Amino acid sequence: LSLSLLSLLSLRRWKTWALNIITRYLVPFTSRSGYKYRMAAWKNLERMKEEGLCKYIGVSNYEVAMLKEMDSYAKIEPAVNQLELHPLRQMREVQSYCQEKGIAVIGYGTEMLANHTAIREIAHKHRSTPFQVILRWRIQKGMVSIPRSTHWEHLRENLLVTNSNLLHLDRGDMEVLKALDEGRSFYWQTKNLETGVVKASNSTSKKRHGRQTKHREDEL
Repeated sequence: LSLSLLSLLSLRRWKTWALNIITRYLVPFTSRSGYKYRMAAWKNLERMKEEGLCKYIGVSNYEVAMLKEMDSYAKIEPAVNQLELHPLRQMREVQSYCQEKGIAVIGYGTEMLANHTAIREIAHKHRSTPFQVILRWRIQKGMVSIPRSTHWEHLRENLLVTNSNLLHLDRGDMEVLKALDEGRSFYWQTKNLETGVVKASNSTSKKRHGRQTKHREDEL
């Protein structure tokens, strides 16, 4: 996804034709990303928000270094940071930083862990599925989760995890899942893509205007 001026014009056209507003638009961090790309993309998103084209703007797969880098160019805080987050990749430093900044964390990635022994054991204990265990783990860690499915039964299972009376992981479960963290990624190896990150110093960081309030999405 390239958030060029063409993207901005396209969103304006979509709004004219059919859409009143896009709820959330994210800048992804890919292997093509560099400081100039990230800065230009974010400035375009800020323009989109200022023009009422987007309700919330955010980032995807941003490590702490990229989030701190935004101090050098962002006027508006990202509302969300969407990441691959599961028991094998917990990214605690990113979670802590986002919590400190009021940035909602959205987690994705569950299907790769369906056959993990420890997760299956917890699922068996609670008469649930491994997917439900991972989704419930995210909820109890204060994250937003974005599972997707076209099957009614899976959609129903996803919704059930929001009810703590039906599924709640106890302290023992959470400790087992915490111990699984090995920084393993099945999608983006973002740690290997941090070349060119600009470190924003406290002396040069400017005060951001139009700071967004903390936003948590309530849908699964």
